[in-house]
Amino acid sequence: MSGLDRDLEEKIRQIVLEVVSRYFSRRLLAVFTGGSIGRDEAVHQLEQVQQEHNLKIDLLFSRSGASVHDVAGLAAKFGGKVFIDGEERVTDWKQYSAVVFAVLTRTSAAKAAQLILDSHPVELLVDALMHGLPVVAVRDAADPRAEGWAKVGLDRANPALLEAFQRNLQLLESYGVQLCWASELATVIKKVLGACSQGRAPAPPPTPQRSVATTGLRLDKKLITTEDLLPYVGSKAEVIVPAESMITPLAADLIRQYQLKVVRR
Repeated sequence: MSGLDRDLEEKIRQIVLEVVSRYFSRRLLAVFTGGSIGRDEAVHQLEQVQQEHNLKIDLLFSRSGASVHDVAGLAAKFGGKVFIDGEERVTDWKQYSAVVFAVLTRTSAAKAAQLILDSHPVELLVDALMHGLPVVAVRDAADPRAEGWAKVGLDRANPALLEAFQRNLQLLESYGVQLCWASELATVIKKVLGACSQGRAPAPPPTPQRSVATTGLRLDKKLITTEDLLPYVGSKAEVIVPAESMITPLAADLIRQYQLKVVRR
């Protein structure tokens, strides 16, 4: 064998070792906050992905999640490390290919959307995004449109309340969280792993923007909500609203957070 052939063989061997190492060392962090809607299906989907891709899955429980879910049973099922909010924190980001919220509750979704980082799971969600780590979240327990809500008698919310829940989820998506229904979890995780195997994180959904730069845009509404302002996040446009209009507290938070140029005129 010539020296050139030996060099080529060594390069191929190193590439194979790297690919195999990356494949077999993939690890997910599955997060369980304190809800039950969609949980069983999400667990089933996680099991499916783990078996198909030989994944290692660690578990993080919120304080309420630790009291609602069978921690020991889930730990035995997935075989990874177990973290419980208030007892041990997740600090080693590099070992995970993605963070997966198998159960994301209304409370956790609302806090994450408004960047209220008063629990480890919510703080971890935001920190993971800032770290460039893919974040997937099952929306069933945070979205009253899911089938499970009717089974527990919580399917009679008025449109304004339903809209508020949707706004929280839309904000999370705008931050880069990949939301899905429990029945879709395995498919979404596979897409994330496919992207990571190519050395890149899956691209978050694009931030809604107007195709304008600095020209003024007028909103002729008496009540300005986050829904009205979300399309202008990331835009340098000046948004003009009537002098007598009311801006909701959530919309005001959005203006401050993204430094939107909103002018009363």
